[in-house]
Amino acid sequence: MGQVYRALDTRLNRTVALKILPAEYRADPALKQRFDREARTIAALNHPHICVLHDIGEQNGIAFIVMEYLEGETLASRVSRGPLPVEEVFGYSIQIADALDRAHRHGVIHRDLKPANVMLTRSGTKLLDFGLARAPADHLFSNETHPPGSTPITEQGALVGTLQYMSPEQLEGRPVDARTDLFALGAVIYEMATGERAFPGDSQASIIASILNRTPPPPSSRQLVSPPALDHIVARALAKDPEERWQTARDVLLELRTRLGERPPVVRSSPVPPIAWLLAGLVVLGIAGSGLLTNFLRRSAPAPVAVRATIAPPEHMLFQLTGDFGGPPAVAPDGRSVAFAAVDPLGKRQIWIRRLDTLTPEVLPGTDDGTFPFWSPDSRSIAFFAGGQLKRLNLDAGSALTLSEAPGGRGGSWSPQGVILFSPGVRGGLQQVPAEGGAPSPVTSTEGTTFTSHRWPQFLPDGRHFVYLAAQQEEGRDQSAVFLGTLGGRAPQMLLRSRSQAVFANGQLLFLRDRTLWAQPFDSESAQLNGAPVALARDVLEDPTIWCAVFSVNDSGTLVYQTGQAGTALTLYDRDGHELGPVGEHGIMFDVNISPDGKRVAVNRGEPADIWVYELGRGTSLRLTFDPRNETLPVWSPDGHTLAYARIEPDGRAAVVQVPSTGGEPTVMIPPGYLTVTDWSRDGKYLLLRQGSLVTGPVDMYAAPADAPTHARPLLETNFVEYHARFSPDGRWVSYVSNESGRDEVYVMRFRPPMPGMPAPTIAGGRVRISTAGGTLPRWRADQTELYYLAADLQVMAARVDGKGETFTVHSVAPLFSVNPKPAGWAYDVTADGQRFIVNSLGDEGRRPLVLVTDWASGLTPPPR
Repeated sequence: MGQVYRALDTRLNRTVALKILPAEYRADPALKQRFDREARTIAALNHPHICVLHDIGEQNGIAFIVMEYLEGETLASRVSRGPLPVEEVFGYSIQIADALDRAHRHGVIHRDLKPANVMLTRSGTKLLDFGLARAPADHLFSNETHPPGSTPITEQGALVGTLQYMSPEQLEGRPVDARTDLFALGAVIYEMATGERAFPGDSQASIIASILNRTPPPPSSRQLVSPPALDHIVARALAKDPEERWQTARDVLLELRTRLGERPPVVRSSPVPPIAWLLAGLVVLGIAGSGLLTNFLRRSAPAPVAVRATIAPPEHMLFQLTGDFGGPPAVAPDGRSVAFAAVDPLGKRQIWIRRLDTLTPEVLPGTDDGTFPFWSPDSRSIAFFAGGQLKRLNLDAGSALTLSEAPGGRGGSWSPQGVILFSPGVRGGLQQVPAEGGAPSPVTSTEGTTFTSHRWPQFLPDGRHFVYLAAQQEEGRDQSAVFLGTLGGRAPQMLLRSRSQAVFANGQLLFLRDRTLWAQPFDSESAQLNGAPVALARDVLEDPTIWCAVFSVNDSGTLVYQTGQAGTALTLYDRDGHELGPVGEHGIMFDVNISPDGKRVAVNRGEPADIWVYELGRGTSLRLTFDPRNETLPVWSPDGHTLAYARIEPDGRAAVVQVPSTGGEPTVMIPPGYLTVTDWSRDGKYLLLRQGSLVTGPVDMYAAPADAPTHARPLLETNFVEYHARFSPDGRWVSYVSNESGRDEVYVMRFRPPMPGMPAPTIAGGRVRISTAGGTLPRWRADQTELYYLAADLQVMAARVDGKGETFTVHSVAPLFSVNPKPAGWAYDVTADGQRFIVNSLGDEGRRPLVLVTDWASGLTPPPR
């Protein structure tokens, strides 16, 4: 009932899908209502696996819906080529169930779930065609009897589903609810697993009879690789009685995730020779002791085979595996557990472990804000970084012990001799400390080298040699390298050029190149790589912002990694959370700041980060800085002609620099020190700055005259962290974030320019707390009637405020919509009218499962002797 065109949105310069109601249907009020209902239904849903609605409208009597343009193929097209691999069956089923769960929670029943309405894209599945949602039940079914994989066309009057996927209650005209979608989901999963329809037939009558009276054979009887766990899921979904089915899509989702985690390796049966009589014959011949039997058995034993599975994040949690606030997973030396960082909806990050002999991951107490976990050699303790310190946790005792200061930890390793080698900060060399506690001592130094950071160390089995990454932060991508070091021994020796860590296991050195994980034989004594590298995994996630790939491996044969592409996408949302499209391309970006006229947005982009400006109308971009040093926090001048920003020097200090917003030569406003610019008042008179480290604290607020920026004076000095400071539009108030209550909250205080010689207040007089349960990133509406912030559960909040008088009043606080931003820098901004938000979005990175591989070394070249 709809025609879909590929079209160009000339306002935002993006490709879209344009769906219109055909001319022959426009006079039918029922079909017009159905078309409008589809638009309203999609608009109410916001989910990564549901096709996004951009706009609706009508012109010259033609109703249209503008949706996101998806590149890929339908699931029906894919099934036409045969059954899907088991991993894809589980992965796609989980995504579809998750999308249905979101729809059902919003009171929406799809009623036409089928392979033709599921799109397979690079980012996973997308559920399409909500035209039948909440449809009247006066028409029963279409005349579709096409074989699997064909492209069916639903006839006029087919308003409540496609015959082969309809539930018994639909066919009988009984009331339907969300469980009818679960019946269709079971049929779709069956088709993915087997390549055949659950209810085939040559006519409508035979299909109806099959649905009402026949139980399909289990998928495993059609495909040997299909696990029995899938039989149970499908059988319960296809129960004739809705009361016997899964009751919610959430139930199906949880069951799929659980069964995926426990799914055993698939073993195909094959003819086995009768070993018994062969052994008897060998004994009779008297040759059993000659070694021939041993050789025979060695040749007959099956070679180990790598088995792959996936690990989903804990329920209601997101993996946090990239950036400063997480780190790659860590496989235990005994291969029985995997440790990882995950964050809950309230923003609380902890270390979790998934024991591979259990179904449910468990959180480790005492690991709040933990990052970059690594294991003890006996797999009974975990070390990690939190609060600017290196800590260790005995899994049996359950209490964390602080070992050393580490203001910006970048990985560690634990030797069999009880020594921990670690990177304490984002710059400088490695240090060592006894695992039981003691004074740390330096091991490597960056002094006199071109490298600025040594990180991601890993001990070799002898506990004396180690490999590590030497990162070059200023001179380009080809300078970083992996080195072999020795405790108290010879000078480090370069092994290979790399932009991420290398790991030694089973005589192989594993490293990433072009997002492919390679293994190459390595002799630690001669420090030589021998033989040709072998690819173990492709499309492995690499985070260039911290020079780290998301993988972990051990000698017992377990490999864990995450796939995908690092980076974020600037995404435009309306006030109701509807996605309006991307701004620019996917990449490494931080610190979103919209220009005063609302026509441009400045960001930090790349690694090292440079300042870029995107034109929102035309979609073009302009690079403003070309410095090998990192630039952060671009701040617009009131007239939009200039951007001030922080340039990070090699020694970690920051210089405040300004550059014309149309390009030109940067000039220094404040020489290198510890001040970073955060805002520029609308009258152009003052700069807001912060001083101190966000990792170690404290951080204080400063202000300076814009025409004399070196005369900065403290605005608020405390023992806490105050940051994210912004001027109100009239310049009379300052919004900021403080952790004085024990967690980050948003406050507003009166701005009084600091006077030379006068001490800064140690507490903000007349301050008003805005957030109620945690908050960061305050942003003002131009008319100063609203103040926005990001709540701890990642909802954009709108506080209706009044600051026209001498006091500041908060009238109400309400959520607008949820986001998944990159947890660093200024993650979003809002237009002057408060109607559009640009979010630096992570997409589905936190939801993507880990890939688990057993016997990863099978088939590799043996290590040299």
